[in-house]
Amino acid sequence: MILVLTDHSMPGMHGFELVKKIRESGKHKLIIIGVTADIYAHQSRDFLLKSGMDAVLIKPISLEVLEHHIFNLLGADAITFNGNKFCLNNDTRILVLEEVLKVQNETLLTIALDADSGLLNASTLNSLLHKVKGGALLSQADDLHQSCSDLERSNQAIAERISLFRQALLDNNLNLENQILQLKKL
Repeated sequence: MILVLTDHSMPGMHGFELVKKIRESGKHKLIIIGVTADIYAHQSRDFLLKSGMDAVLIKPISLEVLEHHIFNLLGADAITFNGNKFCLNNDTRILVLEEVLKVQNETLLTIALDADSGLLNASTLNSLLHKVKGGALLSQADDLHQSCSDLERSNQAIAERISLFRQALLDNNLNLENQILQLKKL
């Protein structure tokens, strides 16, 4: 069984449009979970489900919430239990970590391009921090999550905040890459 995790608001195509195209291509058995930070998500949940999503989660989401929904949709083959806690199997955990790594690399690229051109203002930086903080929850990167929270509230100059954020991302990316490599060896 294949799982797709998609954001509702993406540049160029909304999640419900992506789901429609996937379903129209005949992929009806594919499990699709939509994720959104939209403040009206509770009101649009029915619309998103009717568009073909199997579940809709509201950001920020914890790994436990994601695991719970994956377990409900895919069953025991995708997740095992460790005590009272859900645990993603290795393949599913690798997918989650690779997606978080991808978002963090895209954020590093945005920082590099926008900071050099002067386009990275405090509002944009806070949006990036918020986005990465959600991924930090998913990947259980407590240090990165705390750094993002601290930087969101910081009164430091924007250049200093950008530098600290960039370094936190680089450090965490190394950690994610190592985790992914270790999981692939199992």
